[in-house]
Amino acid sequence: MRSLLRLLILTGTTPLILSCSTVPVPLSVAEPVPKEQVLGAIQVTSETPARLTVIRDRAFAGGSVVSFFFNVNGTDVVQLRTGQKYTLLVNPGETFLSVRTNAIGATNKPIQVQTTFQPAKSYVYRVGNDSDWLPNMVRDLELSDK
Repeated sequence: MRSLLRLLILTGTTPLILSCSTVPVPLSVAEPVPKEQVLGAIQVTSETPARLTVIRDRAFAGGSVVSFFFNVNGTDVVQLRTGQKYTLLVNPGETFLSVRTNAIGATNKPIQVQTTFQPAKSYVYRVGNDSDWLPNMVRDLELSDK
């Protein structure tokens, strides 16, 4: 009886635990962010800016109500919901990207990445959360220019 109860608990909770992490969304499937979720603009002075696309990967059903706030060099740029993408131009050079969430019970400390953008190159970053519900951000090397 005890082993049956353990089996039921494990099989019932494992999908819930695993469903907390996000699943990559293809760039072609991700939906553009509506205008009301755009929070700020980056002043672009370069004649050959880099192109940056950020994709919010899909989350479990409850995770879809959580917003991720994407920031470039200290400026909040966009609020991303699950399955959305946003593209902007940025000046080449050293750049700080960060993302934070408004999830209740999760850390709201921003995750920050320092990177260097090359002129006229395209970059794709994915934001989401891991199985511990911590926000993460990674560059998608397959979709970014080499």
